[in-house]
Amino acid sequence: MITTDQLEVIRTHLAQKGNEPPPQPETFMTGEIVRALYPELKKLRENGYSLKVLARVFAENGVVISANALSTYLSKLARQEKKRNQDRFVR
Repeated sequence: MITTDQLEVIRTHLAQKGNEPPPQPETFMTGEIVRALYPELKKLRENGYSLKVLARVFAENGVVISANALSTYLSKLARQEKKRNQDRFVR
């Protein structure tokens, strides 16, 4: 159990946290990496970069991902983007 004063200290601390940006994770899962880099990856694909080349860029930077897995992630993100865009026009 805690006292009313302790509760108020916690409330004040939480209120202060609400004004700060959330902390960024120290590490990222592969899907999170691809999602974060999606705009750049999409542009490179539009400019003719192959999935194998992009997978190699990831590997050179310590992220192991196959061209097939990268394709799966990018396809999923493209579908989500398309759905979001369609939802905007429906409203």
